Amino acid sequence: MTHHSLRPLIPLKFLNLELLQSKYSTIADNLGVYAQDLIALSQNLKLVLGGRYDWTGQTDRDKLASTSSEFSSQAFSPRVGIVYQPIKPISLYASYARSFIPQTGVTATGQPFQPERGTQYEVGAKADLLGDKLSVNLALFDLTQSNILTNDPNNSGFAIPVGEANSKGVELFVTGEISPGWNVIASYAYADPRVTEDNSIPVGKQLPGAAQNIASLWTTYIISKGKLKGFGAGLGLYYVGRINTGQV
Repeated sequence: MTHHSLRPLIPLKFLNLELLQSKYSTIADNLGVYAQDLIALSQNLKLVLGGRYDWTGQTDRDKLASTSSEFSSQAFSPRVGIVYQPIKPISLYASYARSFIPQTGVTATGQPFQPERGTQYEVGAKADLLGDKLSVNLALFDLTQSNILTNDPNNSGFAIPVGEANSKGVELFVTGEISPGWNVIASYAYADPRVTEDNSIPVGKQLPGAAQNIASLWTTYIISKGKLKGFGAGLGLYYVGRINTGQV
């Protein structure tokens, strides 16, 4: 399963706020505990079980009214995956994962925002070739996130967490060692993020602020001999395709 994703995680809000909520100040505390285990069911079949438990607390102060309120939430986010190796260099996998992202701030009525929740399904294949000098990872994913902040239609400059978006796509990640110390990393992701719930953007519309194509190319070199052993340098390029402006 991949941990180096370029894919859009629906991180961009549906917001176009004109005013700052300067009436309020917020102090937030977050704590998370994570555990994962790899279980060998057979020589070429492995099960990955993991989970994260998050606690979040938030204190909001109304600076004009000199009042404060406290809010806390907690959630368990599981992760399950299975990996099958038909031959040693090839790994086929599938996974399911949930996510929990606290959000600071309050609504126009002073209520704290509910945390963002995400659900992701992924299938893919990884190949380690040329004596592990070349690694290729191809993945297909389906990601849905809810409680995304969206403009409050009744209170200009404020937000409410009712937005939802889904993104389906493909990701390719390639790493290779050209010579000792010289490595190249290339990646490409295509995603089609669509609005599935909002109070102003039509359902099915492409997510504002998101790009469908993202790519990168990086190379690094680390000296492996002599007095400068361990010294290195890197150079990279990052490409983001046309970004949807959000006009409807």
